Amino acid sequence: MENNLKLLIERVIEFEEFNSKKKNLFAKCKPENDNNLMEKNLVRL
Repeated sequence: MENNLKLLIERVIEFEEFNSKKKNLFAKCKPENDNNLMEKNLVRL
């Protein structure tokens, strides 16, 4: 049981790291698009 928990936690951590890397990649690729999206969302509010 403890081993399963450790494995699960490791996988979650890896997944979180992968997600943050992916977000960083997207931010580097399209910084101007992110700003446009933010402006559109603010207009909606």
